[in-house]
Amino acid sequence: MFNSLIRLVVIISVAGLRPYDIESYYSSIGDNGFKRLVEQSAYYTPNASCNYMTTSPATFYATMTTGATPNMHGIVGSRFYSMVDNSVISCIDDARYSGINTNATVSPRLIGANTITDQIKILYPKSKIYSIATNAESAIMMGGHLCDAAVWIDTTRMEYATSNYYTNGLPAWAMQANNNQYLRNAMSSPWQPTFNISLYHYPAKTLNFWDNARPTFLDISKSTNFVRSPIVNEQMTKLAIRAIRDELLGTDESPDVVMVEYTLNTPFGNSRSAENEDAIIRLDQDLASLLNAIDISVGLSNTMIVLTAPPTNAESISHERLPHPEFNNERAMALLNSYLMPIYGQGRWVNTYYNHQIYLNHELIDNMSVPLNEIQDKVAAFMLEFTTIQTATAAHTLAMPASASSFDITSRMANSIYKHRSGDVIITLRPGATDKQSSVPTTYTPITFPLLIFAPDHTLSKPEQFTLVQLCPTLTKLLCIPAPHAATRIGI
Repeated sequence: MFNSLIRLVVIISVAGLRPYDIESYYSSIGDNGFKRLVEQSAYYTPNASCNYMTTSPATFYATMTTGATPNMHGIVGSRFYSMVDNSVISCIDDARYSGINTNATVSPRLIGANTITDQIKILYPKSKIYSIATNAESAIMMGGHLCDAAVWIDTTRMEYATSNYYTNGLPAWAMQANNNQYLRNAMSSPWQPTFNISLYHYPAKTLNFWDNARPTFLDISKSTNFVRSPIVNEQMTKLAIRAIRDELLGTDESPDVVMVEYTLNTPFGNSRSAENEDAIIRLDQDLASLLNAIDISVGLSNTMIVLTAPPTNAESISHERLPHPEFNNERAMALLNSYLMPIYGQGRWVNTYYNHQIYLNHELIDNMSVPLNEIQDKVAAFMLEFTTIQTATAAHTLAMPASASSFDITSRMANSIYKHRSGDVIITLRPGATDKQSSVPTTYTPITFPLLIFAPDHTLSKPEQFTLVQLCPTLTKLLCIPAPHAATRIGI
């Protein structure tokens, strides 16, 4: 069943890598990292698409690994209001499992569908699967339910950490890195330009802080700065290489998987700058080191590599002459409750507003025998009276999944809601508008991201538009294994 040529699957995600970034910096990077992957890829597009609403990395990873949209796998955001818990929770919260080298109590239990790594582990119990990231959310969402370990950086202790959900605990190679204090030692060096500053294409944002010929871009002595600098990518690379070598990944007939998340989310934003150019140059060197190590240990001819990036929010562009309406959600919810009481009786009809969604008091609705669909429709109609509201849609009208090939607003909303985790009424704001919970302007621009599949000796079709839900079934097709249960598309 398994294609014996593919012994190792490496999934590389680069948080902060935007569509066309590789093309923009092509003349700055070397030949053995990004270029090597692009020029030898079986498929590459700088702008694949997501057919749901959120840019949450957690949602992206859950969709990537399940082949399903949020209405099927349930990860509607990094955080969401849970009607069961009656509070906003993290998508990885799980009090049942204590942490190792961390106070976090987390697990992948809220992913409501099996993943590609789950499929591999079930079919090949001897397969080894590891997920490595700078934060718990990314590591856990990438790893799925059955990975051997998800490893991340605990920024309080500056050590690699994991959860007791993974029965084998923290892998020996991560424990060794902690014992040798690799992370703490890496924090002692400042982030300085790789080349002479005059060679960069874009101006530097830290110019006013320079006091020598090789200025410091960012003092990384603090953990919050360290995980937002390219120095952390070097540590991710070293840990991934240790995992491949120490676990002997890709050296037998059972396919192994290693997933690693890098970051370009520096404090300097998304604008073109010398700092961001330097970050991608250094990441290119890290990728070259990783590819070289894979080639030596496993052979690139036996390796399938995915390079992608969770979508990022559009950078805020403001000007006094541009429209920038603000939706006062607190005042709107008070007015909404006042509107509902004369119709349905006294009580707190609105539980909360979170992430452009209105959550109603279902206990009160049941006690007062109010038809849920009716009150949702009333709320939607009322919200449309606000000038900053573009659309207001009752959840019951979005109950059925939309076509995976549809990208209109209604279809993207339908793909984004999940029972008990999404609101009763979903609103959208006017273009450019914000609310008190978020300073990110509303945009209706399709969510896109770069995607590359490196699969030696395999030919893939070139669809006009590649959607994220197609990635998982494409990989299972190359591996000759069944797609996860919730996957609704076939691979290219």
